[in-house]
Amino acid sequence: MLREECQTLKEDNRRLSEKLQLLQRQRTCSSVYLSLKEEDTLEGTEVREAEAASDEVLTQSYMTMAQSENHRLVDASIQKNISFEGKPVTPTSWNGGTGEIFSLRDQLKKAEEKASQVQMECDGLKMELQELQVLYDSSQRERAELEEELQRCKAELEKLSGGAQRFIHPSEHPVLSIPFIGMIIIVAVVWCWLSELASQRARGLR
Repeated sequence: MLREECQTLKEDNRRLSEKLQLLQRQRTCSSVYLSLKEEDTLEGTEVREAEAASDEVLTQSYMTMAQSENHRLVDASIQKNISFEGKPVTPTSWNGGTGEIFSLRDQLKKAEEKASQVQMECDGLKMELQELQVLYDSSQRERAELEEELQRCKAELEKLSGGAQRFIHPSEHPVLSIPFIGMIIIVAVVWCWLSELASQRARGLR
């Protein structure tokens, strides 16, 4: 999920970067176009001043009319040739375009910060996964060692059991020997009791 979110943020960054570059190119083209128009206007003004030097009043009026016409042509040319997202852009709307550029830069910066944060989280999860992998490998090694120790203990137990069975006669069953020993103990106790009783009677007769 984090990888998908990181990929989405990268795509958003790429689109915002392309959009910002487009706005900057459009603004640069418009500035160059306006500069060329202003140079043409200045050259035409100098020619007209040289030709109409004798009549200053008419020249000033003509220059005013020419400048107004040039500005109108520039506005029309900008509206015709330059567009932003399919909409015509005029000099009065350049403030909005500048605001859009700043907004895109801000969005791009936030997207980059979010992408960096997601990348840091991914790195942290990778480190935790590596630590868990180390613990898992260690537990597996300990388990293998314990299994080997258990096998050694089983082998020792079987060896000891085989040695103990060699001391028992094949005809004797271990379970049958227990009642036999019990009977011997009971007989010994009864014999001791009878002996004590006989000795007490002998003392009484005296």
